[in-house]
Amino acid sequence: MQSLIQAMNSSDLAEVPEGIGDIDWIRAAGMAGQRHSTAVSLWQLCELGDLRAGRQAVAGAMAEAVKLGNEERAAEAAATVIEWMMHPTCKPCHGRGFDLIPGAGRPTLSDHACTHCGGTGQRPRPWRDDEKALYDRLTELQAQAAAAIIKRIKDRAGA
Repeated sequence: MQSLIQAMNSSDLAEVPEGIGDIDWIRAAGMAGQRHSTAVSLWQLCELGDLRAGRQAVAGAMAEAVKLGNEERAAEAAATVIEWMMHPTCKPCHGRGFDLIPGAGRPTLSDHACTHCGGTGQRPRPWRDDEKALYDRLTELQAQAAAAIIKRIKDRAGA
């Protein structure tokens, strides 16, 4: 989905007669967004930092939480999960997954996994079961949207 993220930041949305241009990625995302609006708004918010997509992302996440049977905590679960999705990187290791060697003069990785993230490079997720279920559902929706976008791009390319 890196190509989509680049296209969403592109200033060149010219048609590309032979091949796939940024405009094709934008169109494919727009079409996928008709059915997968929560996933597309989450990408806009979390990957691009587009705060205008925040309201739709939160509303979509809350709706998914309710569908999962979490009506009472839908807003809290949505906020917790989306905040993590916006900032998943482990701060102590800067997402590298390894501790830095102190006093090395320049940032040098040790061979010891980061004690904060256990080597994942991501912040720990001490979530409740309902938050974990919501995260799983939102990533599932993103996978479905990504598949729809890729299908449209392949159709455009004639593959």
